[in-house]
Amino acid sequence: MYNLNQFYGEFRRGFQRQDRFLCQIFLPQALVGSLSHSNFWVNLFDIMFPSVAQHVDPKFSVAQFVNWLSRGLTCRQVNLPSRGFDVHDMRIYGYDESFPNSTEFGELTAVFNLPLVGSDNIMPRFFTHWMNFIHNMKDGPSSGLNMRFPQDYYGTLYVTTMDDEDHPTITYKIVNAYPKMIQDVELQWEAQHSFATFGVSFNYSYWQVLPYQPPPVAEIHVNL
Repeated sequence: MYNLNQFYGEFRRGFQRQDRFLCQIFLPQALVGSLSHSNFWVNLFDIMFPSVAQHVDPKFSVAQFVNWLSRGLTCRQVNLPSRGFDVHDMRIYGYDESFPNSTEFGELTAVFNLPLVGSDNIMPRFFTHWMNFIHNMKDGPSSGLNMRFPQDYYGTLYVTTMDDEDHPTITYKIVNAYPKMIQDVELQWEAQHSFATFGVSFNYSYWQVLPYQPPPVAEIHVNL
């Protein structure tokens, strides 16, 4: 019978840890172009607080924010994407059997930290802008309520798990992703030593598992 040491000996590299991951978001060019507009900081702010744009850190740039997302610096929690089959039941000689007829992909939910830029909470404001970019509701019905063409708002997500030495172990490419739901943020007076987080559910067309890339082999040179 195997003992514990033999068991661990079979898995010398250990097991996948939950805290070793990276979630990168690459935005569509049309959306980045809208962020780069000269009036972005003013147009992005809620209509109830028109003066808040004066308090945005002038050293902060759109390129820096896009860099945060593409490097995965703001995402603190994410689930690996799910996949399943929609099945059709058929009765065959007295018993039922299920057969797959299509592939289904589940929603992907990511939780983000909320870094402050000057005195502005930029993350929920950005995802609100992305959703308004898809379906303009900035000023309610007077915004026109037009839906944008999907290729303009599709982004790409990469979810990568890593080992203890930061080598990728598996990477999921989430294709044609866009925010479906901005989740509520819980705030409470008793949580004086906690940071608020912000959840976003993404829809997408499908995901792919990228080919495995083994870690580089370290070469040791010894002068004889």
